[in-house]
Amino acid sequence: MNTTHVARKMLFRTLLLAAIVATAAIGTPAFAVTSPQTCVPTFVGYSATTGNTNLAIKCGGNTFMGWNTNTSGCTNVSTDTTKMWMSLAQAALLSGQQIDIVFSGCSGYSDILEIDLL
Repeated sequence: MNTTHVARKMLFRTLLLAAIVATAAIGTPAFAVTSPQTCVPTFVGYSATTGNTNLAIKCGGNTFMGWNTNTSGCTNVSTDTTKMWMSLAQAALLSGQQIDIVFSGCSGYSDILEIDLL
């Protein structure tokens, strides 16, 4: 074998390996959501259940929660803050605009800390 053929064979193997690694990386779903999440909301809802009053925003395949009162030890915010967040999320939902949701993990929830309309 000449050196050109060997070099081509090595290049082919390297490219094939790189393609396999890239395909595996793209095909693997990401389970961790990082803050902030930039997305267009697909659902905005508000509910009052026993002991909890909360705002739920589905965005980017994840559900984010804003609390007025809760029993889980997550961050509680004022009713006015919850209304403002709900208005921003509804505006984004209706207009198709993106929002940034800054959040932290709390008791298995994505606890909203801030929402920005982009």
